[in-house]
Amino acid sequence: MSSPLKAITNNSKKAKSVKNRFKIALIALSVAAWVGSAYAIPMELTLFDGTTTVSVTDGGTGDSNPLAGVITWIGSIGNWTINVSTAISDKPTGVSYMDVNSVNASSSAGGTLTITLQDGPFNEVGGVSTEIGGTTTGTVTYSTSFTGPITYGPGAFSGTDSGAVAADPYDMMQTIVINHTGKGLSSFDATVSVPDGGLTVAFLGFAVMGVEGLRRRLSR
Repeated sequence: MSSPLKAITNNSKKAKSVKNRFKIALIALSVAAWVGSAYAIPMELTLFDGTTTVSVTDGGTGDSNPLAGVITWIGSIGNWTINVSTAISDKPTGVSYMDVNSVNASSSAGGTLTITLQDGPFNEVGGVSTEIGGTTTGTVTYSTSFTGPITYGPGAFSGTDSGAVAADPYDMMQTIVINHTGKGLSSFDATVSVPDGGLTVAFLGFAVMGVEGLRRRLSR
């Protein structure tokens, strides 16, 4: 027959064993959560004129579009008297994509406006394709960057580029920089998709038609 002291000791060992297993389970869950959120960032549209920054998250302050995965911001920033920007981000099974279309009018002072869209994590792998098109009275540059295991190169205004996603997860960011030396108007649509399956071309066509219509109305 076991002594009371020995019984207490055995129970203590069992309690320590259960406690240790619980700690291990917590550590494992923490690591898994960290890995899953390492590339998790909120969908955010940002505009920066060199002095003032406007940041709009999906469903947050300044987002006039109630749909999830869509941000629309309308307003002015510095010398940029008119800005209408809509950003779309989707991470479905099959194709991951982001799209930004924007109309931007500057005063006689001109200036530089940087527009970025970021979101993640994305999980599709394969070929990457970017497209941008539009009109400008100044200059526009476009680049797409990735956080995570990816091989890629930047694109250019009114052009295309391609690369390949090696593995997932990863974040994506689109950056468009507009420069006006004076009063002017620039409108564009920029799209990136992974893997590319012609979606970028389709988005570009439809969005450019919509942006061009708005541009004509503003020009009157």
